[in-house]
Amino acid sequence: MEETLQRILVEIQELRQEFQKFRRSIPSNRTSIEYMLRRRGVFAVKYTPGEHIVLPPDCSKSTEDKLYGLMKKYSFRIFLRDLIKHVDHLKPKYLTKYCSEDVAREYLATLV
Repeated sequence: MEETLQRILVEIQELRQEFQKFRRSIPSNRTSIEYMLRRRGVFAVKYTPGEHIVLPPDCSKSTEDKLYGLMKKYSFRIFLRDLIKHVDHLKPKYLTKYCSEDVAREYLATLV
């Protein structure tokens, strides 16, 4: 009986150690994004300091929040991609591929 109890105690200790290893491997909020990207094959993640973000230096917090809100929209990100891609020869057909003309105007007005 004593031997069985000792084996159980050793096993519990080993399980505690494994659990602690597992707990340390759970990513924090910041690293959870890195973890998700690593699962998709992206290993190099660089965080840009705030002073390197492409916003005017006198940008208000509300403007920054509005842009942040827009960046959550897939259609806006695709719109930006097309805007950057076709910046030398902008035509409505390039900017309205994934959104309506009204939405494209709205996005442009926000960016201006």
